[in-house]
Amino acid sequence: MPNIEIHGFGPCKPKSRKWTTADHLFKVIRNCFNEEPFGNDYVVTIFNSVCLNGKNKEQPFIRICSSESAHTKRIIKILQQIQKNGPVKFDIEVHPIKKFIPAEK
Repeated sequence: MPNIEIHGFGPCKPKSRKWTTADHLFKVIRNCFNEEPFGNDYVVTIFNSVCLNGKNKEQPFIRICSSESAHTKRIIKILQQIQKNGPVKFDIEVHPIKKFIPAEK
């Protein structure tokens, strides 16, 4: 199960839940990923955060956590294409997961 974490696109307003850039990015990711073989398995986690580098410049990123390297490679390609086609720029972190144990049904 790939987990796509979105970090550093700013805090939302608690009552209105307006995410602006993070929400837009989530919608783009969802539209791209739903057509993939892992379309029923991935999750997206949006963190209500601001990420700053040492020069106080915003530096948002997406973290990919996945137990399957084939999915990870495809996810990276899709995210790179999203950046190429749109105004949103972000770093990409990849964290392999050694083992995934699904919830009991």
